[in-house]
Amino acid sequence: MARECENDVESLKTFFILLSKLNRPTFIVPGKHDAPERFFLQAVFHHEYISPNIFMVHCSFAPLGRNYIVAGFGGEITDDHRGHEMFLMYPGWEAEFSLDFLRHLAQDKILLFHTPPKEKFEPAIEEAGSDIISDILKTYDPHVVVCTRESRQKGKMRIGNTLVVAPAPLQEGYYAVIDTQEGSVEFGDLR
Repeated sequence: MARECENDVESLKTFFILLSKLNRPTFIVPGKHDAPERFFLQAVFHHEYISPNIFMVHCSFAPLGRNYIVAGFGGEITDDHRGHEMFLMYPGWEAEFSLDFLRHLAQDKILLFHTPPKEKFEPAIEEAGSDIISDILKTYDPHVVVCTRESRQKGKMRIGNTLVVAPAPLQEGYYAVIDTQEGSVEFGDLR
């Protein structure tokens, strides 16, 4: 376990060094597999401190410009289970409570989640999303939401005025470019 944690720390260090070299604003929430929570948060906060372009927005927010703020909540949203050693899992009430500050912010919101909302993406595949994430979107009406999908596939959908995008895993070469003005998405593959 100790050796695995050391490897995780080194992988995170390498990842954040690469992000720093992009010299672009980078907003981060942890994924389900970014456990143990303590190591992930320490790595992010260390690099957030030394790199002016890395922003941890898990339970927090950062300005993006043009009247946008980026906020988010990472990990898998569950009914009532919290885990932080093997997988990052948070009860839905914690996500709702942690993002309550959004009601005080007038800027247009871009939200980042690991867990997708309950609604179905295009293309539709049977997969579970979270009612809590759907409720958060309906409550705060963000401009854009970026999340993952259980199937690890790209997809998009509209929930009311909100454009929801799942770019598919970057580690597999996938990305998405979102035009916030037009509300359009272009999916890409680096391979």
